[in-house]
Amino acid sequence: MVNLAETGVVSASALAPSPPRINLRDLEAIAREARKLYREARGGMIDISTATRLAFMLQVIAKMHERADIEVRLERLEAASDGRT
Repeated sequence: MVNLAETGVVSASALAPSPPRINLRDLEAIAREARKLYREARGGMIDISTATRLAFMLQVIAKMHERADIEVRLERLEAASDGRT
């Protein structure tokens, strides 16, 4: 059998099993993951530079959630005001 990682066709990291899915469905779940990340970085389980990158990604995801929530609220307000006029 041909090892695709050895041939250079696919990187070894691409063949590695993916990490378990993390619940990032809402801001509370994102905050929970950020707290976990902080504890792991403080405890030396994760390199600080890696933790910094992951924290930045969590921040971006949180902003996307906030913007989506604001958009939904704005649409509701616009619909309510259209019905009143």
